[in-house]
Amino acid sequence: MTNTRRNTIVLASLLVVVSFVTSTALRSVRNKTEEMQKKNKLLQAQIIAIENQITNIDSLRKTYQLQKELHAQQSKLILEKDDSALTYNYLLKILNWSGLNLVFDFSPASTAKQANFNEYVISGRSNFRELLTFVNHMENQRALITLEDLSIGADNIAGSDTVSFSIVMRTHYTEGGTNHLDVSRKDISPVAAKYQIFRTRIADSAINKEAEPGLLSLDMVSLVGMTQRSVFLRDEQGVIKILSPGDKVAFGSLHSIHPKEGKAIFRIDVYGVLEEKTLFLRGTQK
Repeated sequence: MTNTRRNTIVLASLLVVVSFVTSTALRSVRNKTEEMQKKNKLLQAQIIAIENQITNIDSLRKTYQLQKELHAQQSKLILEKDDSALTYNYLLKILNWSGLNLVFDFSPASTAKQANFNEYVISGRSNFRELLTFVNHMENQRALITLEDLSIGADNIAGSDTVSFSIVMRTHYTEGGTNHLDVSRKDISPVAAKYQIFRTRIADSAINKEAEPGLLSLDMVSLVGMTQRSVFLRDEQGVIKILSPGDKVAFGSLHSIHPKEGKAIFRIDVYGVLEEKTLFLRGTQK
């Protein structure tokens, strides 16, 4: 066999081997490509399904919120019947739900028969905050009650925490309404009342209150010296106290120091409102 023939056979064999390997490799790549394409399509379908679920969740949430708001708006119940005994018992329930111990007089407003409501009068004396809580529950608990009139009068200073009140209310009812026994408690946010609005807060004479122990009374001291940052006060026993702006005195504090004018300004609350009181060095007051 000649060299040329042998080389031709070798090259042909190599070509067959290379072709086989290349074909196998291409077939493997093609299979993997098809498999990846299938996985991509599957993942894409799953992503679309998840996006649809998310969209449905948002829609369900909006629907739930709408139903919740509608329920809150329609939480009032019209009773199937009413009389003075039923209404009085319901008011006692309100006192129990709100944790109040309110004492009041209760009576029908008139003997005239109305078509769909009965009218009652409630009157008494109470702490203002308790009355405010009671009225808030009457208006916002589930039974449909309307307040036609509310009168509040302040007591004297000795009983300034207490007010007198008179309420005209109507209990509404209709055939096919809700039974009294089915009226449940509703959670109600407390009303904001920082202080008793009928209590006198500014008085003509000094309010009878005690100062913190150890604080200087400005009526019992004299200003004997000062610097840019401090004042020197002598009390009735001859003891000298040093104060700086912001330091407390009876019913107030030192506000500012004015060495050139020889005076110190204090802010105190004796009559229910902050007032300025000035102490002068001896010989500097005009």
